[in-house]
Formats: sequence, structure tokens, C-alpha cells
Amino acid sequence: MARILTLACLAAVAGLLLAERLEKPVAHAVFKLGASSAFVLVALSLDATASVYGRWILAALALSWVGDAALLSRGGSAFLAGLGAFLISHLCFALAFRTGASSLDAFLVALVPELGVGIALDALRDLRGHHLPNSQHLQDTSTNGIRVSGCA
Repeated sequence: MARILTLACLAAVAGLLLAERLEKPVAHAVFKLGASSAFVLVALSLDATASVYGRWILAALALSWVGDAALLSRGGSAFLAGLGAFLISHLCFALAFRTGASSLDAFLVALVPELGVGIALDALRDLRGHHLPNSQHLQDTSTNGIRVSGCA
């Protein structure tokens, strides 16, 4: 089941990128929440509730979903709610990593692709940022690139 949900996550992120490119706000919202939902469902399908580490990860993913949903609104209070949800989600991730197994090999295996994606997307933003009318679009694309690597 986790594989199917991972494929659904990848499809949702691909749809999200296409919706952004075509400037389709309703499709953007649907695919954004679809990808976030897939993250939560993958964690549940992998029995995240069975360990302290998994419960913290699940809480972080659920709060990230709330943050994504809140940030779909243009209102100031929704923005603050989304920001707060993401802040707490990052604290949950930190607690998960603190309680999880500490393996330098596992850390490096996870770190290398994430750094590669981040560096590549930042370079793209720097190279193209001056020519694009909407800098938020590149920031969203960068975030979605990180999401794609997170699906794997």
C-alpha cells in the first residue's frame, strides 16, 4: 500500500507543478492538499503510530498538511495559522529525529540527495530569478522539488 501511496504522492506533486505552470489555482489547491494527504497516508500505511519516532513524524506531517491548507488562503490570519502549523511541525520533526535511531550512515544517505535538490533549485532560482515576474513561483517550485525528493 505504501508504494501505491508514494506513486500517488509523486503524481500529486507532478500535477501541482503543472497547475502552477498553467496558473490554475483550483488545481493547484487540489494537488497541493493531495500531495500533503499522501505524505500522511504513507506514514499511516507504514504503521507510524507503532513507535515514538513514527508518532512524531506523523504529527509533523499532519501539521504540515494544516499549514499547506491554511496557506492556500490569502488572509493574514490564515497565513499566521499556516506559519504556526509549520513551526510546530518542524519542532515535531526535530523531536522525531532526536528520539529516532542515530545512524551517521542513514543521516548521510538522507542528507546527500536533499542537499543536491536544494542546491540545484537554489541555483535555478538565482539564475532565473531576475527574469521571472513572480518570485513566489520559484519559491513554490523549490518547495515542490523538496517534496518530490521527500516522496522517495
